[in-house]
Amino acid sequence: MSIEFVAQEMAINHGYLLDFQVRTASVCLAMAHEITKGKAYRSSGEKWEFLRHCRNAISHNAKWHFLNGEPLGGASWRGIKLKVAMHGEPLFAQADRMGYLKLGDPIALLWDIENENPNMTV
Repeated sequence: MSIEFVAQEMAINHGYLLDFQVRTASVCLAMAHEITKGKAYRSSGEKWEFLRHCRNAISHNAKWHFLNGEPLGGASWRGIKLKVAMHGEPLFAQADRMGYLKLGDPIALLWDIENENPNMTV
């Protein structure tokens, strides 16, 4: 199966495949968080906190979920600064344009984290 065929199918069936793509992007974030939890290179920096809150949102129907004074200061990534007022809003951009992350953003977030942690291994 050629990459051109896959790209064409994704373009033609975008609406049908969107839910699957969101779940796949969610798994990417959740696994990255779980695999790196407790590692020496993991910090409470802005991107790591953003990743932690993404994983938490995934556990709450892909909606930001903040309790007990969260998000603690400094959870941000590429212009998205997490705030209490975002509680309940969708993590991923929806058809109505509500939401914060696009489907490729999990890869970009992990790329940014990896570039800041060149000695990181999993």
